[in-house]
Amino acid sequence: MKGPSREVNPVEGAGAPLSPGLYRACEAIGQVVELWGFKRVQGMIWMYLHLQAGPVAARDIQTALGISAGLVSMSLADLQHWAVVHRQSAPGDRKDYYVAEANIGRPILKVLREREYYQLAAMLDALRQVRAGLDARPGSPDAVAAGQLDALIRLGELGYE
Repeated sequence: MKGPSREVNPVEGAGAPLSPGLYRACEAIGQVVELWGFKRVQGMIWMYLHLQAGPVAARDIQTALGISAGLVSMSLADLQHWAVVHRQSAPGDRKDYYVAEANIGRPILKVLREREYYQLAAMLDALRQVRAGLDARPGSPDAVAAGQLDALIRLGELGYE
């Protein structure tokens, strides 16, 4: 899905190799997003786009960061899925251009919510499976553990709703 139709003015001179300082900034963001479970290059691409004055072609991203066309393409698709990069097209131009989401707070919250939701669901599944195998009758060796698991499951279900 293409971004909203509007006049696209690609950045002149985008795609030249980055200065060492700007490349370092892109790497720094890449390292942070890697801690969140994303690929480093995704953070680098977002930062590169964020530093630009306007839309940039995929080929320019490839040249600026020194990465393959395939990696740029896959990374841009992932970044668009998370709504941190938007694709635009210019009338009469077959190329797509990309811009970084300026308000990064909302997409970051979306990512964290979805990832936490997934982790919470996996945890609840595991706790329920363990609980199902326990003998919860009073006096049984598993009675205390079963009660504690029941409480944790109820607590987890509150955050899952």
